[in-house]
Amino acid sequence: MRKGILAAAALLVSLQAPAMDLRVGCALGTRSIDDESLREAYGPGTVYFPYAALSFWKGAAVGAGFETGYSKEAKLGLYKEASSLKIQGFEIFALYQLKFDALHPYLKAGYGFYSYSQTLDSPIAPLFRVDARQGAPILAGGFNLHLTEGLYLSGEAKYVPLTVKPFDEEVDLGGLRYLLGIGYAFKF
Repeated sequence: MRKGILAAAALLVSLQAPAMDLRVGCALGTRSIDDESLREAYGPGTVYFPYAALSFWKGAAVGAGFETGYSKEAKLGLYKEASSLKIQGFEIFALYQLKFDALHPYLKAGYGFYSYSQTLDSPIAPLFRVDARQGAPILAGGFNLHLTEGLYLSGEAKYVPLTVKPFDEEVDLGGLRYLLGIGYAFKF
């Protein structure tokens, strides 16, 4: 009897559930750094963001992606010592989107697990290196513009407040990302 009730309840829930979709895509764009001295030294850079997201209920979705590509070199200090900075991270997120015909605007929030490394080749300390990890929240807004049944273009503005303290002084590696991308939604 109990199995029959559970089966009937599962059937009713599945009939009421909206269609799910799996979205996969990749976005490309620019990334800034909030810290003034690092921004002047390294400047903005290019990032790309492959991702996957699963829509499960009336515009709500969860997903994950990997931001990578920011890798810059600069000459620092009085002696113009060679240095490099690299930042990348794995992100998990939840989003909610509205659907207006082909345009689907959305808001996104999540958490990122970032790694950053900086090297400095100095006569005083040959090949000084920092390798560390730091987590930070993610806030974003954007849109998907559907071109065909599954194919869509996307645009997103994302902010990550990534403050790190590799030594005695805090450094703000956070900043804005402006991304444009392409993706495909697989319907279930």
